[in-house]
Formats: sequence, structure tokens, C-alpha cells
Amino acid sequence: MPALEVVVAYMKVFCVMFKHWFRDLFKSLTSSTPLKNLSAETILITGAASGLGKGVA
Repeated sequence: MPALEVVVAYMKVFCVMFKHWFRDLFKSLTSSTPLKNLSAETILITGAASGLGKGVA
């Protein structure tokens, strides 16, 4: 595969990734969906006590 084809392939992948990133960022900033109220809920946090679960608990 010539070097130019590799560069073009990487540019295509980069453009697709940038498009999806930008679209999702725009959606997350303009979303007006209210968050679910979990104040009266029991939540189970699982894990190995060394990651996110330990910090949340």
C-alpha cells in the first residue's frame, strides 16, 4: 500500500471520528432532557473496591 493511500485512509478515519465527536458534543450541550430523580432509590455499586465504585461509595 503506497504511503499516500495510508495517509488518505487515516484522514478519512479522522474526519469520521471528528464528525461523530462534534455531533455528540452538540447533542449533549443542547439536550434538555431532565435527569432522573434517584434520591428515593436504592443503588447497587459493584466493583473491586479500587476504582469508581470506591469513590462513589
